[in-house]
Amino acid sequence: MVFALMRLAALTMAGAARDERAAQPRRLLELATLGGARALGLDAEVGALAPGRKADLLAVRFDALNLAGFDGGDPSSLLVYLGRPENVALVMLGGRVVKRDGHLVGVDVPALLARARRSIRAVRARAG
Repeated sequence: MVFALMRLAALTMAGAARDERAAQPRRLLELATLGGARALGLDAEVGALAPGRKADLLAVRFDALNLAGFDGGDPSSLLVYLGRPENVALVMLGGRVVKRDGHLVGVDVPALLARARRSIRAVRARAG
């Protein structure tokens, strides 16, 4: 989701300015990380790798076909314009691994999906 939002922001900025160079991918990455933490009042705890902050980390694989354009340039442009959730190899939250090798760790996905289906059915039933 974060990749799609960064891409939407970049394309919106470029369209509004009528200049495809108007968006600054590195700045968009900062807004998606530290900026998001600031907006939630959590910037003292998360949003950047620094001593005393929680170890939240996202590692991206650049060997996928959609990111094949990386040849030593600025990876922020690739992430903003071409990044997808399946490119995320590892996610750590508070120092705990929650996604490894592209798969959620400790999550029963079928059970989660069944719970989500029950929830939406209940919402629909209440809505009439």
